[in-house]
Amino acid sequence: MILCVSIGNTNIRCAVGTKEDNQLIDIPTKSIYRAEDFISSLEKQFNTDVWGLVRDAVVASVVTDKTPIISDAIRQKTNKLPQRIDVSRLNIDVSGYKSNLGEDRAVCCAAALSEYKPPIIVIDLGTATTVNFIDAKGAFIGGAIFVGVQTGLNALCEHTSLLPQVNDCQIVTTIGNNTQDGLISGAVIGTANMIEGYINRIGMDLGATPKIIVTGGNAPMILPHCRFRFVHKPTLLIDELFSQYKHQQGG
Repeated sequence: MILCVSIGNTNIRCAVGTKEDNQLIDIPTKSIYRAEDFISSLEKQFNTDVWGLVRDAVVASVVTDKTPIISDAIRQKTNKLPQRIDVSRLNIDVSGYKSNLGEDRAVCCAAALSEYKPPIIVIDLGTATTVNFIDAKGAFIGGAIFVGVQTGLNALCEHTSLLPQVNDCQIVTTIGNNTQDGLISGAVIGTANMIEGYINRIGMDLGATPKIIVTGGNAPMILPHCRFRFVHKPTLLIDELFSQYKHQQGG
């Protein structure tokens, strides 16, 4: 079996198996300080001799200080270093982007492009909210990066003296009649409206409506309040890691 690992700022998402049949878990990123932490977390959450099943691994990361820890853990248990994602080898042209493109954004866009005809907008609702645009020629040309839902709420709590910490955004009212509900409305409905406005702006500039693909841990919270057509792909990144492993193996 293959272990696919996506190291994000909030969670480390791990899948063991194949693209068609796998088990998926999340490990809080801040809980991993040593290779042993990652090894034991996988064993505990999968509740099985998971390392006895893993024969190889592939890793994508946006957290540089966690990458060597995870890689060392995998090396210890499999006697192999994991494959790393090389953005230049993905099936997407990123040459028009003038900065280093995060592996998560690149992998999600490559996954969308392998399944849908461009132009495409890929929205990732995670620690940050990213809106990524693939043009009609299949090239990634950029997008926007917004504050993530929980990230924004945490910042408000940290930098104000009276606003409370909010961790549960499941109950949403458009007009909050107390401070907590107002914060939730601003975070959830505000994010939905912000994304919608940005998509409309892209559509006006293009004179066309791209296919919209949505992923990320906050997507189930935000999507019920979105008034545009979309395809929800919750395992977009992990699915593409399985595909990239097979591709790099020549399979």
